[in-house]
Amino acid sequence: MKVSRLPMMGLRAWKQAAGVVGLAAVQLLNGCAVGPKYQQPSVEVPPAYKEVGNWKAAEPSERKLGGDWWEIFRDPELNALEQQVNISNQNLKIAQAQYTQARALLRYNRADYFPTIAAAPSATRAKVSSNRPPQNAVSNGKTTTDFQLPLELTYEIDAWGRVRNNVESYRAEAQASAADLATVNLSVHAQLALFYFQARSLDAQEQLLNSTVAQYEQALRLNEDRFNGGIGSEVEVEQARTQLETTRAQAIDVGVQRSQFEHAVAILIGKPPASFSLPPRQPRRSPVHMVFSPAVLKRVEATDPKFVVNFTEDKQGFYVNRQKFQMTDAPMLTVRIGSLQHWRVENPTKEVHPFHIHQVHFLVYAVGGKRVKYPVWLDTVNVPYGGSVDLVMDFTDPIIRGMSLFHCHLLNHEDKGMMAKILFR
Repeated sequence: MKVSRLPMMGLRAWKQAAGVVGLAAVQLLNGCAVGPKYQQPSVEVPPAYKEVGNWKAAEPSERKLGGDWWEIFRDPELNALEQQVNISNQNLKIAQAQYTQARALLRYNRADYFPTIAAAPSATRAKVSSNRPPQNAVSNGKTTTDFQLPLELTYEIDAWGRVRNNVESYRAEAQASAADLATVNLSVHAQLALFYFQARSLDAQEQLLNSTVAQYEQALRLNEDRFNGGIGSEVEVEQARTQLETTRAQAIDVGVQRSQFEHAVAILIGKPPASFSLPPRQPRRSPVHMVFSPAVLKRVEATDPKFVVNFTEDKQGFYVNRQKFQMTDAPMLTVRIGSLQHWRVENPTKEVHPFHIHQVHFLVYAVGGKRVKYPVWLDTVNVPYGGSVDLVMDFTDPIIRGMSLFHCHLLNHEDKGMMAKILFR
């Protein structure tokens, strides 16, 4: 038996070819191999900031913002508007559609975990003509029916993790889309609540300015009468007119700002601003009976004023029970917590003075010695010049305990104010 040997050059060529094939196989396997799972890099985080001092750490909680969180304000009108956001806001609808799409893509790619069965059934019915040559053919005139039911079963073994990685990728996208939806939902509802309360705040400012305009109109008429009677100057008339027109302009500006917030609310609930209206909230006429009984209030009103506040003409201070206050003095007043007191504020000057005590409400029941038809609870009252107001001060449960302030100042000029200390005990 004769054995032949490959030449030395041929043997080297075979070895080189085998090496190339092996290298190609390794590269192919590396291309199909699943990469390492992502690990979040570690970052050194200090236990606390060195400047923290007495700061309180934030305690965010998604559970506190879940559901109808705006109901904590107990405003039925706001609740109704917030519900319309869920139905009509287009930005929210877009985020919901994107989230639904992301979930559908996740379910579509998750189906690759399972085998795929495809079927294409069909039926064919044919008849051979009787006149088909040759005339004596056996098949002439016969009808045949052909049924086909092909089935195709395919399954891709997830050897290299392609399916698994695709599913993880689309799951992450679905989770990100869900977070985007929650962000848009919270943002839209929060914006609506913010715009709503800003509009309500401007309602209160507009009501205050309108009442001030009414007082300035009376002041202008009084100055005109004094000028016509020869006891006043034309300068006083023009000053009164300037104050009146300036306040009117401020009321117009507030009305424009209020309209802008009203339009913003309309956009958020998906309505054209021209067809939406947010009626101004009128002040309650008689909340007094909801707090204290009429008998209790009448008993307080019938007493002599506990304190009489009297402004000074030089606008540098004021008197309380004929005692002038200085900023360096100790607490000028001490009131007992839990009491209702009758106060009277007098204004002998020639300018309107607002009167205010921080975090305290009072019932304005008489102006200029005449009883008000609809007494209301306020925290600021404009005292007309040459007049007075009688108040029932509510000290039953003040928010501020200990030292506080009460002050009076020229209308629209808090820099020319007069302040005094008050002690709640």
